[in-house]
Amino acid sequence: MRKLCWRISSSAASDPAEQQSMSESRRKLSYLVGTDYTIGTPTQERTGLGKIVTIIGFTEDNRRVIVADKSDPTRTAEVKFSNIGYLVATDGTFVDMITGKPPEAQPTRKAVLHVLHHSVPAPSEPLATARRCMRKPIPEIFEAARLLDAAVTAHLLGRFDLADELIRAADMSAIRDWSESLWGPRSPYVQYRDLPHPLPHLPTEQRASLRNPTPDQKSALHSRDGHHCRFCGIPVIPAEIRKRIRERYPHALRWGRTNPEQHFAFQAMCAQYDHIVPWSRGGKTEVDNMVVTCWPCNCGRMEYSLEEVGLLDPRTRAPIRSTWDGLRRFH
Repeated sequence: MRKLCWRISSSAASDPAEQQSMSESRRKLSYLVGTDYTIGTPTQERTGLGKIVTIIGFTEDNRRVIVADKSDPTRTAEVKFSNIGYLVATDGTFVDMITGKPPEAQPTRKAVLHVLHHSVPAPSEPLATARRCMRKPIPEIFEAARLLDAAVTAHLLGRFDLADELIRAADMSAIRDWSESLWGPRSPYVQYRDLPHPLPHLPTEQRASLRNPTPDQKSALHSRDGHHCRFCGIPVIPAEIRKRIRERYPHALRWGRTNPEQHFAFQAMCAQYDHIVPWSRGGKTEVDNMVVTCWPCNCGRMEYSLEEVGLLDPRTRAPIRSTWDGLRRFH
């Protein structure tokens, strides 16, 4: 397992306020958004979360970390840094965060089987008829979010070379494989089913005149939904933020005309604004009929209704709340 370590010296800052800012940044570089950790039994009982949690943010005073249950990202809690246990590596092993070595007694590997395989093969049996998303996210997506979050922190601290390296590191082919598994009518994860009375496909002239949301509507959607896909829960990044970062790091954040020529993490995490009732089938471009989604979940559903692909209405559950801001703090 390759381990990347980044250190930022506080001796470079003489101003107390700047030192405090760098201290908080170092803490975030140690516990980065998207990282998986274990929590002990007392914390599990107190919070109602499972053994493995994903860090999704920090409290404003940086004294607690906000975590989400790995198996159910809608369940979140604030916990003390001292309650965070072992780091869950992408190969499924547990690592002591301080020493960087495996603990003397390894926890059961059964608890982390879901992170052992980076690219999940096509399902061998029918999927559930009612599900939150068409395919669960893979760990690399949250690892990429962690890297991009660290890249923005490095950029704001003037570490432009480090920011460039982190953006490149987030460009993972496994994420591309995950995205491609959801695109197109032949995806094994879409699983379309006929309904007795489906919504009709309307001629173009009978559809709502406005298809894409206005800037004000996008702002309202993010105010309500935050910056996580309402279906699969992965962090998303608005297109205007991606463009802003690419202007500063054009080689690290590649964005060509075709899908293979685009940065795989930014591509998958590109914020979309999906119609619950599809626009082509009479859905209006209104905030009440739209949710924030990632690119694969939006494109994967295509023009199908939720019922036709067996998806639960995401509006019936609370959106994920975290400090992930879609990298909006980049400037």
